[in-house]
Amino acid sequence: MLEKYFVPYDRALKLKELGFDGECVTFYENNILKAVDQHWGMSFSGISEKLGYKVDDLILAPLFCQVFDWFREKYNLNSFIVDSKSYNWYFNISDMLKDDVVSEVLYFKTFEEAQLACLDKLIEICSSVS
Repeated sequence: MLEKYFVPYDRALKLKELGFDGECVTFYENNILKAVDQHWGMSFSGISEKLGYKVDDLILAPLFCQVFDWFREKYNLNSFIVDSKSYNWYFNISDMLKDDVVSEVLYFKTFEEAQLACLDKLIEICSSVS
């Protein structure tokens, strides 16, 4: 049940391509979520050294909140999920340097759907500038 807090495998692959290497408590091995065997997370190099994996074979599985923080810190893109009082969820992404909204408003039935769509949009935006 905790899997819902971690970025899905296909998105984690895209994040690796964008350069995400934050400390994580989980990673994917053959598309299966695995826990790092210690209290604190590890980056690609930490997991490969401690657990004997090749860095190229590792796919980190960050928490959604880690990824949203990373996009804010690395790309200056601030994002948040909003409940619109009519029981619909939407997300907002803004460029902190330009003080400009960079996403259209789309509505979703659940928080989880809006969160995943927000992540997809962030990946799309950053993939086009990388």
